Amino acid sequence: DYIAVRERVLHKIADNFFGGIEFDFQKISKIKFEENEFNLPLPLGSEGSKNLGLGVGLVYDSRHNAMNVRNGLFAELAYLHYSPKFGSDFNFKTVSTDIRWYKTVATNQVLAAQFFGQFVNGTAPFNQLALLGGESMMRGYYYGRFRDKKLMAAQIEYRFLPFPFSKRFGAAAFLSTGTVFPTFSAFQSNKILPAAGFGIRYLIFPKKDIFLRLDVGFTKEGPAFYIFNGEAF
Repeated sequence: DYIAVRERVLHKIADNFFGGIEFDFQKISKIKFEENEFNLPLPLGSEGSKNLGLGVGLVYDSRHNAMNVRNGLFAELAYLHYSPKFGSDFNFKTVSTDIRWYKTVATNQVLAAQFFGQFVNGTAPFNQLALLGGESMMRGYYYGRFRDKKLMAAQIEYRFLPFPFSKRFGAAAFLSTGTVFPTFSAFQSNKILPAAGFGIRYLIFPKKDIFLRLDVGFTKEGPAFYIFNGEAF
């Protein structure tokens, strides 16, 4: 069983600036690991755990429509502390940063870019390490395919929203790269992973400028497919 709750309570500080409280609760139980031929030791938290993190966040957001941004900048810096004092089973801290940039470069054509970093310090269970992959960043790898205490990833995407010859259909092409590592001193450039792909867009809610996306991401491990409302980032 797995329970995860993540909340933010932000208050406006100035134009486009927000700051406030971050809250994260995760509980995992009834875990079963498959036997492996290498007889690897079970990871920390393999018997289950519950962890409550409290912290602060600072956000800058000039986007007009988070589901389909055509111009703007989003930047977030967040800090969370998980401690037995809060009822957590483990004691660790997490710092994460998320920076996204968007620019309309031609009529209905958008260039978007993102950098994401997550840095864990302390004794964290396996389910709360930095997780690489998913439907938003590093498409082509499933969420958590690679995990460790440090993560850095970046992606760029070119979008046609919609095509010049269509009122509803568009497309996107994307390229991403990222890696995980235990400490900054252990970072290895040859461990950086690539991923790329493309997708079809369909304008499902014209009044709100929201597209349905069908993406396929390619990696050395094969393709993966995604269907969601709104853009990946």
